[in-house]
Amino acid sequence: MRCDWRLACILPRERIRTRGLILLRIHRTANGEVLITVSGRMDEEGIAELETLLRAEKSGLPVVLNVKDLILAGQDAVDFLARCEAADVRLVHCAPYVREWITRQKKRTFIKE
Repeated sequence: MRCDWRLACILPRERIRTRGLILLRIHRTANGEVLITVSGRMDEEGIAELETLLRAEKSGLPVVLNVKDLILAGQDAVDFLARCEAADVRLVHCAPYVREWITRQKKRTFIKE
């Protein structure tokens, strides 16, 4: 019998589903700026966790979000990344198709307002 509950306790700021092992890893470092590196699949739960982390950031340093190894799970993730940029969070290592998607989303949002 295999139990995955201990993995969830061992891996801080990581989400694990026992079937399929879907994981969003979040790593934060600070040295002149706050660098948050995310990898894995970004879904609603991951977005909520990242929003909480960003709201709690009180260092006063510029925030950079490294999305090089991010797997988007849909429109919610793109909306989140667009909101990050609007809040002066700099995105780095953003895949060209993701950048285009965010740009289109920003234009669509601007037109609605």
